[in-house]
Amino acid sequence: MFLLSGDNTNVVFVENHIVIDRPANEIFDFVSTPGNVYKWFTKSSDAKPFISGALDHPNRVGDQVFENIDFPDGRKLSLVQTTVVCIPGFVWVVTGQPIGSDGKPLPRVLSLAVWTVQSLPGGKSMFSRFFSLVGSEGSVTVSRSKNGALDPVGSQAALERLKKYLEGSQEKN
Repeated sequence: MFLLSGDNTNVVFVENHIVIDRPANEIFDFVSTPGNVYKWFTKSSDAKPFISGALDHPNRVGDQVFENIDFPDGRKLSLVQTTVVCIPGFVWVVTGQPIGSDGKPLPRVLSLAVWTVQSLPGGKSMFSRFFSLVGSEGSVTVSRSKNGALDPVGSQAALERLKKYLEGSQEKN
């Protein structure tokens, strides 16, 4: 299941959900560890981010990850992703800010990502991903085909890869 926002607003978003046969804490720890993103979210045709920073552990409030993204159409973008909310095992919220030519984050938020995990009966969990681009007042013009993070079908496919990875690579308790 996925939801889309309209494209004539200052926010464009996609929201996806999936049930995974793993405990909530396991899913949360895996997803909130940025170094795991290549195992499930990206695919070969996506923009190629180079990430550095707090990659090897579940991120907590204040942790930062730096991305240099080379889009297939030749555009480049440098971002700092900062964890602003973290309730371990339940919710992780990250804001993305563009990095200026001086190497410092610009004072505006470009993206907002919210991941939640809800425990379900039988050891399963509902994982949800909400991702949005935030613009200044007026309209955000975004081509979903040029931004894989906003493509609802591609985002759902990423959640399917996450499910397959977690259910297939972990021993059941």
